[in-house]
Amino acid sequence: MVWGRPEEDLFELVKREALEGIDGTDIRPGVIKFGTSYETVTRLEEKAIRVAARAQRELGLPISTHCDKGTMGLEQAEILKSLGVDLSRVLLCHIDSRMDIEYAMKICELGANICLDHVGRELADRDKFRVEMIAELVRAGFAGRVTLSGDMGKKGYLPAYGGKPGLAYILTDLRGELMKYISGEDFRRLTVENPARIFAVFKNC
Repeated sequence: MVWGRPEEDLFELVKREALEGIDGTDIRPGVIKFGTSYETVTRLEEKAIRVAARAQRELGLPISTHCDKGTMGLEQAEILKSLGVDLSRVLLCHIDSRMDIEYAMKICELGANICLDHVGRELADRDKFRVEMIAELVRAGFAGRVTLSGDMGKKGYLPAYGGKPGLAYILTDLRGELMKYISGEDFRRLTVENPARIFAVFKNC
């Protein structure tokens, strides 16, 4: 769909779905999403970013992005900022997959939000690195820029199918580890207050 259509047509499609409903229904989106490839942003991905940026500016939709294996998050944020996007309404996902705390901090310094959503992948050491990453981000003053989520779309992550860690992991085991380093107030910001702020819908939507 993106390949051959002008940006204006793509924006009008997004606008129509945002204001009237998706695919002929009355269900309207609460967020617009795009993604970039591993260690690169392709020409077509840049096109999608420009459409998403316009939707954020004109419609008030928040933006959530896919950063393949945690890469290109900083580049995404810089492009969006250059396009006039309010980075406080942008959530860059999978950033913890890059396993680089300083990189995560640079994105937060720009004013964007990050989602650490690969928790539960290293249970043998109780998610030691990601707990350290979260604690460091909070200590650095970025508690208002971080969200937590479980990217658990496979059966192997769900106890009902014999998998681990399960959807309750963040609120149970991970919380227990984090409470050694951050406050309950900080945890609430990461899991309740920040998502509520980022995904609020304003303007015409």
